[in-house]
Amino acid sequence: MIDIWFFFCISLLFFIILLHVFIEYIDTGFPLLKSLKLSPVKPNSPMLLVENDKAKKSEMVLITVRIFVVPIIVVIFNIVFWSCILLQN
Repeated sequence: MIDIWFFFCISLLFFIILLHVFIEYIDTGFPLLKSLKLSPVKPNSPMLLVENDKAKKSEMVLITVRIFVVPIIVVIFNIVFWSCILLQN
């Protein structure tokens, strides 16, 4: 049963890492292609506002996952895991 616990912990960490990579990819796009396209941006330009909106949305996704999704997954797993362990004896 300890293998199941370790597998869950590793899977949860993998999910969090993939989420951060996915959010970073959505924010910046593909970094190599973006670095090739250089364009000046003025402080109040629409491009800058779009980038800020993307950053705010991605930050909200990360906060939502951190506050709601991960704790709910952990609580559900613990309930199922420990009920199986305790009812097995």
